[in-house]
Amino acid sequence: MSAPQQHRSHIGKPPPRNPGLASFVLLLVLLLGGGAAAGGWWGGDNLAYAARLTGTPGLYLVDHCEPHGTGRQRRIVCHGVFQADDGRRLSVGSISTGDHWAGDRLPMQYHGGQLNQVGVAPIAGWVFLLGFAVAALSGALQLLPVGVELAAPAAGRRLRQAAWAARGRKVVAGVGTGAIGVALAAGVVFLVVSLAAKWS
Repeated sequence: MSAPQQHRSHIGKPPPRNPGLASFVLLLVLLLGGGAAAGGWWGGDNLAYAARLTGTPGLYLVDHCEPHGTGRQRRIVCHGVFQADDGRRLSVGSISTGDHWAGDRLPMQYHGGQLNQVGVAPIAGWVFLLGFAVAALSGALQLLPVGVELAAPAAGRRLRQAAWAARGRKVVAGVGTGAIGVALAAGVVFLVVSLAAKWS
């Protein structure tokens, strides 16, 4: 075989398998995918309550508040009852949502014995989490072909060269970048609204 033919033959061969690195990449894919699933489920569920799309709307009527802990562990715990918009009063125990006074009426959403804060800041906070969950899923999907190629080079190369796979990678990368942008914007909104409420 001539030198040019040997060179072409070498180029045509897939890279060698790397089981150790493949295992690491695929484990990272599982961690990112699992984190994305957990964050998406938790964030989406709570976003629905914060936006008052589900649950029982009403007000938490503060009876009294008291400090707990010291230093950075210090928090304010308030006791009271939840009054639904339909007039029902439900005993739901205490809440820790900041410093309040007896008689304060805090908008809340009741579900399954628990309360969720509602409003712009809580919505922005959950959108922040959802944005990073989508970005993590995007990262997992982008790493998956890398892991496949390291574990099975021939199959990975065919996947990389497929036209539909190339288009899919662009879409997934675009979604991930957009999700990070949405998360950062939501984080800014959360900080601004929270600080405004604290100093008002």
